[in-house]
Amino acid sequence: PLDVSSKLSVSEIMGCQFFVLVTLLCVWPAKPFLFPTPPSTKFQTFIDVGQRSRAGRGSFPLWSTVVRSPESVERVKEVRERCAAASAEASKASRCSTDTGAEWWRDRAAVDVPGGRDITASDPLRVIISGGGVAGLVAASAMNALGMKVAIFEQASQYAPYGGPIQIQSNALRAIERINKKCYEELVAAGTVTADRVSGLKIGYKKGVFMGLGPGYSKGDWLVRFDTLQPALEAGLTPTVVVDRPVIQQILLKHGIPEGTVRIKSRISRYEELGEGRGVKVVLEDGTEAFADVLVGADGIWSSVRRQLHGLGAGADGAAASG
Repeated sequence: PLDVSSKLSVSEIMGCQFFVLVTLLCVWPAKPFLFPTPPSTKFQTFIDVGQRSRAGRGSFPLWSTVVRSPESVERVKEVRERCAAASAEASKASRCSTDTGAEWWRDRAAVDVPGGRDITASDPLRVIISGGGVAGLVAASAMNALGMKVAIFEQASQYAPYGGPIQIQSNALRAIERINKKCYEELVAAGTVTADRVSGLKIGYKKGVFMGLGPGYSKGDWLVRFDTLQPALEAGLTPTVVVDRPVIQQILLKHGIPEGTVRIKSRISRYEELGEGRGVKVVLEDGTEAFADVLVGADGIWSSVRRQLHGLGAGADGAAASG
């Protein structure tokens, strides 16, 4: 089993070789972007990066024109309506599977082969992912793009609209483009570009000074500021965007994986390794058994897969969303 949830160490992440796709190269799209500026200013800057080749990476033209317009009520309305529409779609559990009894993951004989089995294009690697959040959906999209058979077991009964917007940094957008071009295009189209705004970390509370040593901070003070736009442009990367979580999930569900990949109301209780090269048996809380070559734990901070993998106590997992 592989644990790709939030508590991974660097060495564990590097061990999940297939998931290192999240740092691979991407290609800058040819179309222009409109970069919103902070509400305190009146303008947006139109930046056209034009065509570029790998040989000319970082040398493409960058200019600002007089095509500028303020942030508007209409733009805010568009973003909110898009999020509401994605939330409504999620509440219907659309594109999630309905049991037929013929699911590939029910077949133990397909993976439990003494001495291991041959992985071929016609009989690819079979993977079960625990957790259908953003991490699980991206992992499933990457595996699906490589021709693997993938099933996601998600404990929730629907993709409820929880959590706030998610900032997708330039290197992550690059990785998503390499994984699935359509997902990348949809995320960029749905995102609000924030790379040209002030980026950094702010203090969220008043911090005193110990024995008069060093600077003190007040709530709202900048701890550090950094530029996310120019380094992205110089590296030929798409600038950072922010997208609402339900929108991200619906894009990945619709364009990243085949319909029926996600099985809801399916919390993994335990797993059992069947032997060298013979796959893994997964048992759900309702007693359903499933079989695959690989089990990936992407079920958040309350991961039942991590709990068993690392021999943790029963209190190390739970039913809460990881956010």
